[in-house]
Amino acid sequence: MLINLFKSIAVMCAVSMLGAGACYAIGVSSIAGFVGVFTLQIILYNCVRYIRESYMAVRIQELQTQEIESMEKQGMDLACAHCKAESFVPIRFDEQNDFKCEHCGETNTIYVNVTVARETTSLNMDSITRRLLIDDEERAKDSILITGGKDE
Repeated sequence: MLINLFKSIAVMCAVSMLGAGACYAIGVSSIAGFVGVFTLQIILYNCVRYIRESYMAVRIQELQTQEIESMEKQGMDLACAHCKAESFVPIRFDEQNDFKCEHCGETNTIYVNVTVARETTSLNMDSITRRLLIDDEERAKDSILITGGKDE
């Protein structure tokens, strides 16, 4: 890191010496030429750095906006399996999908079920469905209570 600093200073001094030599050749003080070129380099460096940082800040904000928009496309409003409170949850296919409920703090796991079907007319079914396993368990318990637990 310190070596890079010395290299930068050496390059600035070399360019300033060339500027001082050019000033001496046209009849201007070489010290004034050296100081002027050195100062000009610092000013130009700061201008370029400011423009670059401004551009990078705008670009980073654009990328963050695009990431948020893509997350909205790849997520769902899901109910917590514990308290049934709705939360928007991003869903990914490259990692384990789970989320911590904002209301009760419990962890929920999301299972993604993909069904492939031939393209036909609609079957009065949404292309994206969601359900809670607890609801399935409750339906099974209700059917057992209604039928009395006997298989017919």
